[in-house]
Amino acid sequence: MTEELEETLPPALGDVQQLQQVFLNILNNAYDAVQETGRRGQIKIHTRRQGEMIEVAVSDNGTGITDTQRIFDPFYTTKQAGKGTGLGLSICYGIVRAHGGEIQCWNNEDGAGSTFLVRVPVATESALAAAAAKESGR
Repeated sequence: MTEELEETLPPALGDVQQLQQVFLNILNNAYDAVQETGRRGQIKIHTRRQGEMIEVAVSDNGTGITDTQRIFDPFYTTKQAGKGTGLGLSICYGIVRAHGGEIQCWNNEDGAGSTFLVRVPVATESALAAAAAKESGR
């Protein structure tokens, strides 16, 4: 695994457990995709700030994604029967959207594997105030 982490990232706005679930799911899928190929696996995590968002990209050299348009649909899976429910990425999508972020994926241009990009808001004062207002039902 390779990490390219921006050292001066500000805190992100979000629930730690939920965001941890998102990244664990993405990393587990990357691991599974790499295992399917039989070749030496490479998983890269890259973080950076882009405006008022924190970006986390996870790239692998696995099998790639058959249908990137459906990958976040509930019950869509490319795994063998009994290996996955097809709910993991759908749940990730819901969590990231509920945090005011976005999640995208694409197959890598070099033909090997895919990349998932998660964007979540930086914990600025205005973002914290908006989250608090939403939490209190205003």
